[in-house]
Amino acid sequence: MSKKLIAIASAAALALTGLVSAPSYAASLNVSEDTNIKSEPFTHLVPETNELVKSETTYRFDVTATDEDQAISFAGSEGVRFVIEADYNAAEDADLDYPKISAGRTSYSKTLEEVGDVVTVYAFTTSTTAGKLVITSGDNRNTYWVAGEVGAAYNMAVTFPSSIPTTGTGAFVRATFTDVFGNRITSDNDDGSTYSGFENDIDGSEVATLTTVGTDTTNDDDWDWNSTRKMWETEDAILALASGSVAMRVDLTSNDEDLDDFGNQTVADFSDYGFAKPKALAFSSLSALSLEDQVASLEAKLANTVSKKKYNNLVKRFNRITPGKKAKLVK
Repeated sequence: MSKKLIAIASAAALALTGLVSAPSYAASLNVSEDTNIKSEPFTHLVPETNELVKSETTYRFDVTATDEDQAISFAGSEGVRFVIEADYNAAEDADLDYPKISAGRTSYSKTLEEVGDVVTVYAFTTSTTAGKLVITSGDNRNTYWVAGEVGAAYNMAVTFPSSIPTTGTGAFVRATFTDVFGNRITSDNDDGSTYSGFENDIDGSEVATLTTVGTDTTNDDDWDWNSTRKMWETEDAILALASGSVAMRVDLTSNDEDLDDFGNQTVADFSDYGFAKPKALAFSSLSALSLEDQVASLEAKLANTVSKKKYNNLVKRFNRITPGKKAKLVK
């Protein structure tokens, strides 16, 4: 064979190799939702009762094949998981109404054989912070952000004052409230719906009630959001009626409509669904001191613990910031 024929044959072989190894046409990715950004996530109610309910405690994504034998992959991250139709079938076989949170997946792939075939996933998260669902087909990659909407008030952490004055500006009871997953309830999210039907509206719906003995208020369910402290606090400052002991109790009720057998408001309790019992009660017994008693207490505490000079310096500072009766200097 001549050199010219060899060159032609080699060129033809290279061209054929290029055709064989050339990447196949990448099918487009047809998803039921447009992509979004983290600050504007798709939302669903958090699954407070451990039930992944279509269109309520999950967010649905449908992918439709645009080519034959199209491979579709799903990946959840940053708290986002998902279930598929097979998980709902498995729950039904196990005599469950819906799949549980534990059925959630973070990866799944399926090949759609015919154009128009559909694969569906139901994404969810237990957090109010957005996480990602990534859907991939060939070189196509779509990212979706999904977040949960805060659930019912379930746990609380209460900060009681160390003492209650009888005059002056008074004292506040402060608290933080979270749903069963630990998502914090703030003034921005405290008036939404919940899957359980229990309340998360701390302000004005009797979800959290303060009861006291020995103060100018005996029962109060009004709370304000303190944007500086990032906590809820009693709407009004509390004063003691007189020096002595004061008892204070906060009850988390979560619903102002349903009553138990004793006529009390019910408390959200998801322990039957595998969660811990709610932290729904806080109590404190503390002292109330009048201004005169505060002065006397200061004198008694300091007289025998510091030098005369230090004592007088402290008394001067106390007198400058305290109206009314003044503490006496030691001569």
